[in-house]
Amino acid sequence: MSTLDRLSAVVDCFRDAPRLTLGEVARRTGIPRSSVHRMLLKLVRMDWLRREGLEYEIGVKLGDLGALSLYRHRV
Repeated sequence: MSTLDRLSAVVDCFRDAPRLTLGEVARRTGIPRSSVHRMLLKLVRMDWLRREGLEYEIGVKLGDLGALSLYRHRV
């Protein structure tokens, strides 16, 4: 599985749940916890995800991209 595939799997977890913990993301993806932790930290620094306590949720940039996609495709 490539890095991009793994990153996609992590982000896709948030389709079904508004907030997830590190352990929940690792369980849902089957990716080792340490790798998921590094990816989550990077996604938070990039504003793709937001961390509140022990939980992660969609961040500002990822939310903006989703809204832009809806607007441009007029879904």
